[in-house]
Amino acid sequence: MYRSRKNTLSYKPDTYTKNLRQGKIKCPFCDLSNQKIVKEYKHMYVIENLYPYQYWEEGIEVKDHFLLFPKRHLVSLGEFNQKEKTEYIDLTADYEAQGYNLYIRALKNPTKSIDHHHTHLFKIGTKKARLYLFLKKPYFIIRK
Repeated sequence: MYRSRKNTLSYKPDTYTKNLRQGKIKCPFCDLSNQKIVKEYKHMYVIENLYPYQYWEEGIEVKDHFLLFPKRHLVSLGEFNQKEKTEYIDLTADYEAQGYNLYIRALKNPTKSIDHHHTHLFKIGTKKARLYLFLKKPYFIIRK
């Protein structure tokens, strides 16, 4: 998964996570003032990702990139109550049926920048990149 150069340069996960944990900024999923809400459910929200991935495996273009997360600040799936679990499973099943891929980072994953549990929902295209050039973040990907 790769973000565009612009998104990679504007998204500073190490600084962001540090500021979040020190209380310098609010959890972006608890404070939705800077978010574009796609859909609100009883226990969950779906928002547009502010820093979407542009490419997935093998350089396939990402067409849509949303985030699904609980309204309550929960760190892991294990903290969901029964109603949240049911709604979460129903929603992920619905999005999967619409052609969305699901991606969740593990609780202790060092690349997880926000502790509020969230699931990435994204649709991908069909064309693979013919050439990848990985020199240094942010990456260059050449597609034809």
